[in-house]
Amino acid sequence: MLTLLVLVVGMWSARASHLVNSVLTRQLIILILLCGQYTGDHQQLRPSPAVYRLARDFNFDISLFERMLKNRMHCAVLKVQHRMRPEVAGLIVPSIYPELTNHSSVLQYETIRGMLKSVFFITHNHPEEEVLSVQF
Repeated sequence: MLTLLVLVVGMWSARASHLVNSVLTRQLIILILLCGQYTGDHQQLRPSPAVYRLARDFNFDISLFERMLKNRMHCAVLKVQHRMRPEVAGLIVPSIYPELTNHSSVLQYETIRGMLKSVFFITHNHPEEEVLSVQF
């Protein structure tokens, strides 16, 4: 039997290994993936397989999106962020995301009441106290 085309729609939560084991055969000519997962961000958290040996021996801890990028396949990569305040996004641009820009919507965020800045780094040298018991 000759399989020419496989269309995968809405694979939001499926693992790359499931796709590889179920549809990628010698007879496959075209694979079309239609879901937001493949237009996005390969820098996000990697999948965490339940069996460590599979991750170690077969690289099941690499997302399908990351595999596609590493193999120089065409993918749309995140270039505009819509969630972080620009001050927070500035912490990861350009070191992690060289081409990331802020969407105009994040430029409209109101200041946080009672705060002078949006980003704080706090250094302290007082060790945390150990709590031995909690009484209610």
